[in-house]
Amino acid sequence: MATLEENPLDKLLEEWIEKKYPLAMKMALTDIVNTHTKFSSISEFVDHAVNQNLVWWSKNPERMLEMMQDTIVTDEQKKFATDFASGEFTKQVQAITGDESDGHTFSLKEAPEIIDKIKPSWAIDSKEGVGYDGYPLLFRFYSRILPAKLSLLVLATLISKEKPYVELEEYQEKSYEIVSDLAEEIRKNELTKRNQKISTGMPLSETKITNAKTKKQKVEAIKKVSSSETKFKNQYVGKLRNDKESGNNFFEGILYALDLIVPKKVKTGKKDKDGNDMYETRIYLSKKGVEYLKIDNPVVSSLIKKQDMPDSSFTQEGARYIVQNLLKIKQLDLEYKFCEAAITEITKNSKKGNNTSAKELDVIFENTCSQWIKNNSDIAKKHAIDSILQEHQNKKKSNTTQTRLQAYRVATMGRLSELGVFSWEIDAHSQSTYKLGQNSDVL
Repeated sequence: MATLEENPLDKLLEEWIEKKYPLAMKMALTDIVNTHTKFSSISEFVDHAVNQNLVWWSKNPERMLEMMQDTIVTDEQKKFATDFASGEFTKQVQAITGDESDGHTFSLKEAPEIIDKIKPSWAIDSKEGVGYDGYPLLFRFYSRILPAKLSLLVLATLISKEKPYVELEEYQEKSYEIVSDLAEEIRKNELTKRNQKISTGMPLSETKITNAKTKKQKVEAIKKVSSSETKFKNQYVGKLRNDKESGNNFFEGILYALDLIVPKKVKTGKKDKDGNDMYETRIYLSKKGVEYLKIDNPVVSSLIKKQDMPDSSFTQEGARYIVQNLLKIKQLDLEYKFCEAAITEITKNSKKGNNTSAKELDVIFENTCSQWIKNNSDIAKKHAIDSILQEHQNKKKSNTTQTRLQAYRVATMGRLSELGVFSWEIDAHSQSTYKLGQNSDVL
């Protein structure tokens, strides 16, 4: 047996082990303690085992993830963890949990084949779903489009001909789980400069928590991951909202704003405790969603082939479809006006050999917004677009706080740069400038 420190409790523990366990188990225990520097005594090993079991048998077994950093040490453990994360043991887990009927195991390699099987007939008309609230812009927190593409890919793996929809909460959970894992892979292989990152807008995974070294870092990591999860589920996958003034239900999220999905609120056939009908929100693909899924994406291809990330998140075909079919629609009228105004200004400056600064674009966005409000006063008032403009115009030059209009400019330019419409550069003074990109002709 390993030598225990001269401590009465340790001595009692040693005697108890001697009496309790057969020789083979005692030898195995001694070998672990002598092999791994993590344990200076058998007592430390037992403490470690007890702490793990307290977590595992608690109401929050997911906290085991926080202990994995100190637990996965040997090559054998590392290989098992990698294989488990890749889904190699999915069938065994399903058999143990009794969840074999689910069948929603995500495999990126199988995604292209699954997409090929999806037919236009699986889609439903947008008019059949919950209404759109008429907001004429992509919300400024929808910072990029690639996370929406990956989320739509998840939806494709969750539906079938027999059941062409998935319940909203399940879709939120599965989408966050899978896209946050894919985001980790992207971050490992992308360029690190702010204007070149592909992972912008992607949700954080629990790896950030397990990688935290100190208790303070873990607490901060938990907060950030939790916030990231909530934002992704609500802003990318989407959420049902009840308008207090009208009493109508509306659906929010970039997938719905771009007309890629159709959410339907349907009766479940069950009653609540007060005898009222219960409802669930089902998510279907739209006709555009089916079309868009069929377009290849370079990031998805690189993930499948385990290659370095590409220079661009979208092909020219993908960028053109997004701009011409998803952005150029009536419900996003002001968004497209911003896009047109930006391309006009940047094209004009490019002909002179100049990049366009963020300050110049602020003026363009202000003028465009002002003209749009004159032509759409009722919609502007309903959605407080007029107050966004007024706030921007009343801002004092000494105030460095970003206005909401500037935030919309940042988001719009970020997405158009992601699509390759513009090339985003950061100058020597850390200021953003733009010039025409490789896909500038898609607008």
